[in-house]
Amino acid sequence: MQHPALADTLSPQSRSRRSRRVPDDIGICRHRIPAAKKTAVRAVESGATTTKDIIGVTRLSRLKIERALGTLEKQKLLVRERQGSWALGFPVAPTVKQCGSCTLCCKVLEVTDLGKPVNTVCNHILAGGGCEIYHERPRQCRSFSCAWLQGHLDVGWFPATAGMVPHFGLDTLNVQVDLEDLRRWREEA
Repeated sequence: MQHPALADTLSPQSRSRRSRRVPDDIGICRHRIPAAKKTAVRAVESGATTTKDIIGVTRLSRLKIERALGTLEKQKLLVRERQGSWALGFPVAPTVKQCGSCTLCCKVLEVTDLGKPVNTVCNHILAGGGCEIYHERPRQCRSFSCAWLQGHLDVGWFPATAGMVPHFGLDTLNVQVDLEDLRRWREEA
């Protein structure tokens, strides 16, 4: 599935170059995204934050990676943060629901700006839900919005009760499972 932000960020010239549609494994067509850009975004999604890290993970040439990063930065799909590190910059879809007492994303997702590893409870979670540094929270937290909050999933997918946080990547729907409830993803809703 193509990330909703891609349709709006591709220039008219790049749309015409990418006009070939490719069927995916379930019969839905999607636009082809150049391999270097997709590989660079996947490297950042997996935790590579510097250009050197991205080159090491992808094993592509420095020139290809720098061109891909430059293009992705212009399209606002990646942003260059302080000290030359890269981070995902997907425009967040407007939320149609509220988090309420759910803080599962603050547990299962990595927040590199806070030094919080994946599957570790954030130190800033308040009892009953919420964040004690909400107004000063890092860009990673500000820009995150799970698929449930965006209104793509029904009440059965509420992360706090489902034990999973569904969220969009570049062209995928990712589901981060709470390690304390590993078998939950196999159950029917």
